Amino acid sequence: MISIYTPVCVSNGVIHLSGGGGWTVFQRRRDGSVSFNRRWSEYRDGFGEPHGEHWLGNQHLHQLSNQGQYSLRIHLQDWSHAHRHALYSTFRISDEDDHYRLHVSAFSGSVQDSFSWYHDQHVFSTPDTGHICAEISHAGWWFHQCFYANLNGVYYKVGVASTQTVKVMRNLWHRQDLKMSMLE
Repeated sequence: MISIYTPVCVSNGVIHLSGGGGWTVFQRRRDGSVSFNRRWSEYRDGFGEPHGEHWLGNQHLHQLSNQGQYSLRIHLQDWSHAHRHALYSTFRISDEDDHYRLHVSAFSGSVQDSFSWYHDQHVFSTPDTGHICAEISHAGWWFHQCFYANLNGVYYKVGVASTQTVKVMRNLWHRQDLKMSMLE
């Protein structure tokens, strides 16, 4: 699960205030039922189902994350059902004119921090924008060195990566290429 702590939630493209705040899940991967090999417009607007696999949408992320101070939490589960997390106390996404540039910092958690280290200040790219990392990984993401923390990469239903797979995570947990069974 990738989620941000926010006092608002988005439902059908409408932003609603919620009194107590909470975590808004903006990306969920559980079973590979939704392809993340999408065009720029789909990542901008969002796709999937809120209770299933989905991407909330970069425009929604921009609107949410620019209303105040927000945190980002990434929840990971491997194929042996072990859980880990990464928490970033500062999280913000720029607007579409700036290609939804990622701003993330102040890490804590139970995995190595490859996300802010390699992806902070980078713009979002999709396979149809001509970025080689997006084309190779068949996904949209804030690419820098392609695969250090690509949580939108191809979902494989087994824990072993073949020579043809695009790795979802690298060097974050077991210090090897790792396939996650669940990402939120």
